[in-house]
Amino acid sequence: MQKILTILLVLFIFSDANAKQYKLLIIGDSITSCKFSYGYLFQEKFPTKIIAKSGANVRWMYDKIKNIEMQRYTHLLILGGVNDIDNYRLKNAQKYLLKIYSKAKASGLIVIGITLSPWKSWQSWNIRKHRLTVALNQWIKNQPIDYVADFYTLVKSQRDVKKMASKYNRWSDGLHPNQLAHKALFKYILQIF
Repeated sequence: MQKILTILLVLFIFSDANAKQYKLLIIGDSITSCKFSYGYLFQEKFPTKIIAKSGANVRWMYDKIKNIEMQRYTHLLILGGVNDIDNYRLKNAQKYLLKIYSKAKASGLIVIGITLSPWKSWQSWNIRKHRLTVALNQWIKNQPIDYVADFYTLVKSQRDVKKMASKYNRWSDGLHPNQLAHKALFKYILQIF
């Protein structure tokens, strides 16, 4: 009987039910807002609020969270900036990402910045926008945040690193990752927890 109780106690201690309860705030654009995104995968595992909209730039993201009580969450995940880069607004993306990171850190959240994925096949892509994407990703990696999920490296093509690998490309538009890419990002970030 004591052996069974010991086993049950060990199972309880290491069960998901007894694990620390994380509460996630996930912010993004169309990549995050699609119904099979990494955000929705996290929603199946943890209490999660997703704030995302197709076409959103980082200022929109900041405006949506600037009055939120961040202390209600344990983690912030943010993937944003491609719509700023598409309009040649690197400094705008950096300015508002930094505001978001700072607000979250000041509230005690663990901040996970996610790099932009490659998007060469998108209709408005050009080499200047690629350079801005690389610059923003490098900037994200150098910020005083807790973790960086390098989505770019995770989904890039081996033949042309400016493109998303075809197995990860939704609609073949070059910009929007498919379900397989979102599952890969989810698993990549889940390792942090």
